[in-house]
Amino acid sequence: MRIAFFSDFSLRQLSGVSDAVRMLMETLEEQGHAVRLYAPRYAAARDFDDTLREVTFPLPNIGIPWMPDYRICWGKHAMLENLRAFQPDVIHTHGFATTGVMAIRAMQILNVPLIGTSHGSPSDYLNFFWLDYRWARFFARRYESWFYNHCAAVTSPSQSMASTLRLRPGLVPHVISNPLNTGAFRPLPDKSPVRKALDLEGPTLLSFGRLSREKRVEETIEATAKVIARGTPCTLLVVGDGLERASLESHAAHLGILDRVRFLGALHGERLVETVNAADVMVITSRVETQSLTTLQSMACGLPVVGVRIGALPEVIRDGETGFIAEPGDTDTLASHIIRLLKDPALRKTMGEHGRTEAHSHAPQSVTAAFLSVYEEVMADKPVSSHPHPYAV
Repeated sequence: MRIAFFSDFSLRQLSGVSDAVRMLMETLEEQGHAVRLYAPRYAAARDFDDTLREVTFPLPNIGIPWMPDYRICWGKHAMLENLRAFQPDVIHTHGFATTGVMAIRAMQILNVPLIGTSHGSPSDYLNFFWLDYRWARFFARRYESWFYNHCAAVTSPSQSMASTLRLRPGLVPHVISNPLNTGAFRPLPDKSPVRKALDLEGPTLLSFGRLSREKRVEETIEATAKVIARGTPCTLLVVGDGLERASLESHAAHLGILDRVRFLGALHGERLVETVNAADVMVITSRVETQSLTTLQSMACGLPVVGVRIGALPEVIRDGETGFIAEPGDTDTLASHIIRLLKDPALRKTMGEHGRTEAHSHAPQSVTAAFLSVYEEVMADKPVSSHPHPYAV
C-alpha cells in the first residue's frame, strides 16, 4: 500500500504529533508499505538521525511570530506534482491547518480517499490569538466539522477527543491510539548510574514535553514548591524546550526553588529514556492533551503519573491505579498526591507496574494494524466524493 501523510509539524519539531507520525511511518515501512510525508520544512533540527528524510517532501512555510512552532505552509502546485508521481492509495492527514487543507485539495484532485486524525481541536488554540470568546469557539467548531466531513474516515487517539467531533451522519470516528515505542521506553534495571550522572539525591519529579503556554508547566513548578514547603525535599527535572523556558526559569526563581528545578532542554534517544528513568514521579499539568505520548512514555518506564482532569489524561492516568488526578489549577491537591507517592515506595512500584501494562497496549504493531484496517476500509468504499457533506450540528 502507498500512503501519503500530511502533518502541520515537521518530524524535526518537538511534538507528540511528530513522534506519533514518525513511529507510524517507520512501522509501515518495516512492513513493506510505501510512505511519503508532506510537512513543513524546519530549520531548527532535532538532534537525531532523520531516517525518513528520503520520504519527506518539505513544504515552504513561515512561523506565526508569537507561536513559531506552528507553521503556515504553501507550495500546493509542487506538492501536487510530487504526489501525482507518488500515486498514493490513501491520504492521511494529521493536521487541520494549512497542510490539512492541502490534503483536502489533493483528495479532490486525485480522487484518493482521505483519512483525518484529530490530534486536537481548533478551539483549543483560540486563546493564543486572543480569540477565546463564545462566538470564536462557535466558528472554530464549525471549521472543525467542515474539515473532517471531507474525510472518508476520521480517527482520534482518545475517546474524549472523539466525543467532541461533530461529524455527518454515518461518519463515526475510530478511536486509535498514537503508537508508543515500547521497545525504547522501558524501565532500566539499575537507575543508580543515571542518577549519579545527573547528580541527583533524594526524591525526583519529572516534567516532560514542549515548553509552551498550553502545557502550563508553571503549575508543576508551583506544586513542586508546595511539596518542598511541606517538608518533602525533591528535585524537578524539566525535559523539553520552547518559548516559555525563560519565563519558567524566572517563575522558579520567584518561588525560591530555582536550585531545585533542572532545565535539561530537549533530549532524545537513550539519553531521554535514561533521564525519564532517573525520576520517581511524572507530573503533567497541561491544558491541551488529546492523549499525551509523554505520559505514556513515562508510564512505559515504570513511573506513576500525577496529572490534571483535562482531555484524555483521565483515560491514560487511571486515578488510584496508574497515578492520581487533580482538578486543573489545584496545585495544593497536586502537591498532596506527589507527597503521598514520594513517601510510599511500594505504592509507586505498584502504580508503575500498572502503568507499564497500560503503556504496552499502545505498541506500534497493534496501532499500525488498526490504521491499515481503516485504510483498507476506505479503499474498498471508492469512489470518493470531492465535496464535503453538510455540517453536523
